Amino acid sequence: MGTGRTQTRSYVFDIRRTSSTSSLTTCDLVSQYTSSLTTCDLVSQYLPNPAIGTRGLHGAIATALGQTPRFHHATLIPQVERALHTEYAEKGRHTILIIDEAHMLDGPQLEAVRMLTSSEMDSFSPLSIILVGQPELRRRLRVGDMAAIDQRIQLRYHLPTPTMNATETKKYIEYHTAQAGRGSDTLFSDDAIAAIHNHARGIPRAINNLAIAALLAGFTTKKSIIDESSARTAITEATATD
Repeated sequence: MGTGRTQTRSYVFDIRRTSSTSSLTTCDLVSQYTSSLTTCDLVSQYLPNPAIGTRGLHGAIATALGQTPRFHHATLIPQVERALHTEYAEKGRHTILIIDEAHMLDGPQLEAVRMLTSSEMDSFSPLSIILVGQPELRRRLRVGDMAAIDQRIQLRYHLPTPTMNATETKKYIEYHTAQAGRGSDTLFSDDAIAAIHNHARGIPRAINNLAIAALLAGFTTKKSIIDESSARTAITEATATD
């Protein structure tokens, strides 16, 4: 993928497994990528939450380019198009729009993304867009009416889910309980931790959810130590809601 003057448009399609890879990890990945580009100066805008409508997308780009977004959307769109071309043609700077949680984009927003790169008959675009989302985004883009966007994607990348082994899970839970005020006193039995680790497959967020549910299960039965029985109750409830 490149963003130099000889390139056309660029998309990065970064798939994160559902609710398991943090936005911080995403930002780190994007930062490493953009810092490696030396072909031209860059202007970047990061949108952590796309629930801002189509006008919000255009407004974010205008703001990144030092413009005051026009009030009416009909005049904001050509303002953004002119600003993008001016930024590139006169200042030699390429604009990168990073949209996190892109699986939340609605139909009109995805169409706006397509139109933002429909520049000069597909021969050139002063804008690159990085879509970062969960797997359902890939499935949505494979639907017929989204084919035009899917065809513009130049690079797809799957960000692996971070996982921990059993020893790391034990240290992870003990660290968090200590930070919560438990200190060095045991709160989760080894059997409970093992059950949580195995069901969560070492995924940190899943471990968090099961540990909290196990705490609630232990509290309702007035247990001073969260044992395997409490962990199994949490697992049963999690499985029932999956």
